[in-house]
Amino acid sequence: MKINKKGYTLIELIMIITIMGLVMIIVFPSVMSMQNKNKKKEYEYYKDAVETASKLYFDSKGEDITSKYWHGCVALSYQELVNANLLKPFEKDGVTCDESKVYVSKNGDKITYQTYLKCKKTSNNEVMYESNNPYPGASCSLTMEDAPNLPSKEPNLAKYLMSISNNEAITNYENGNKSAPYTFNQTAGVQQTGWTSDDLKDYRYIGDVPNNYVYFNCSDTNNASTCEKYRIVGVFTVENVSGVKEKRVKIVRDNSLGAFSFDRTSSIIVNGAEGSIWHRSTTYTALNNTFYNRGSTTCYQDDGIMNTNTTKAVVCNFTNTGLHPSARGLIGDAKYYISALEARDKDAAGFYQIERGNRLISANYQLNFVNKIAFLYPSDYFYTFANGISDNCYRNDCNTTEQTRSWMAKMFSTASEPAYFISPMVMESSWLAIIGTNTKLTGRGYYKAEYFPTMYLNANVEWVSGSGSVDDPYMLKY
Repeated sequence: MKINKKGYTLIELIMIITIMGLVMIIVFPSVMSMQNKNKKKEYEYYKDAVETASKLYFDSKGEDITSKYWHGCVALSYQELVNANLLKPFEKDGVTCDESKVYVSKNGDKITYQTYLKCKKTSNNEVMYESNNPYPGASCSLTMEDAPNLPSKEPNLAKYLMSISNNEAITNYENGNKSAPYTFNQTAGVQQTGWTSDDLKDYRYIGDVPNNYVYFNCSDTNNASTCEKYRIVGVFTVENVSGVKEKRVKIVRDNSLGAFSFDRTSSIIVNGAEGSIWHRSTTYTALNNTFYNRGSTTCYQDDGIMNTNTTKAVVCNFTNTGLHPSARGLIGDAKYYISALEARDKDAAGFYQIERGNRLISANYQLNFVNKIAFLYPSDYFYTFANGISDNCYRNDCNTTEQTRSWMAKMFSTASEPAYFISPMVMESSWLAIIGTNTKLTGRGYYKAEYFPTMYLNANVEWVSGSGSVDDPYMLKY
């Protein structure tokens, strides 16, 4: 049989190559597209694996986050999932996805997982895949390292502080110097008729280094650096404007607003026994109108000349230190007791009863008033000395060492003048009580003294983070 060994002609070869080229032009992009789609699918499957791993992580290790009380957002890193052996690292074709993370948000009982996957070559950082970044912004600034400081139990700040309060007896200064508040059972004053034992239970921070710092008066509620540090005095039963009793957190500004006279004219103070009528004083207006609304007004100071008994007009400029609208929304009206003090040598519990007594210093005077901002009680101050362990500090002979045992005494020491209290003093020409550098309780009206504004948070105020320490104050929910 004869075999034909004749090959393709040149024209035929050209036609074959042309046809094959056309086929490649048509088929190759489809093949590449299919490969890219498969690669994208691979990354998307891995993204699903990352999200599944994050759910397993919180089911097993995220008690602080998944607690029914917590709300907010936390960023969970890719490496945390790998370290927990819940996710196998993406190690293919020299690609890593270690910049990925999952944002876990909780609102009520609903938990939302939003995954950000970013994968790139380790050799040249070429991004091979990047999903849309669902970063919620400053509201999701927490990381899992913050989890131990999140409120995994009670979000209401007053209830939380009561739940961690110490109930043991204080027998010496050292065991009265803990970070949490202490529980004190008070005896009712005359104005507290009908109060129950629970109503008369206070929760106070004592000693020199308690964890009672709280961020307050923030210009940007999502940025702690824009907040001021206030101090928590404790949790107390307070009557609101309707007369309803509530457990509320009492706070005081950690720095003075400045030193001013309590009222305008010394003649009223010295000669008329009217000098400590709170609701008619310039101090009342300065705190509850000007400071509250972040404004400026005329205040008064003594002229600095002994025995002249005169005051001069000065400017109370609170445009930078007054309350922001967000802070105003956290405080409310409260009843303050202003029965006149009759003696200096009481202990903290004794002052508590006298403050809530029925001693009037004039016919125009009141035993109590309702407003938002005032000053501390003398009893608030004396309780900080470990409940009377530094007993000399009640009796005008408090030495420097004993003063350092009180966080409030140390706070007052940062100011140049004595600090005002809210209570008037019968034995000092009806002046308002002040505390000097030696903790001696005395009185002033036209002499200038320091403004440390004090207020009660609303009963429903919640906290979202923090331990209360100076470096990690409680952050409130706005």
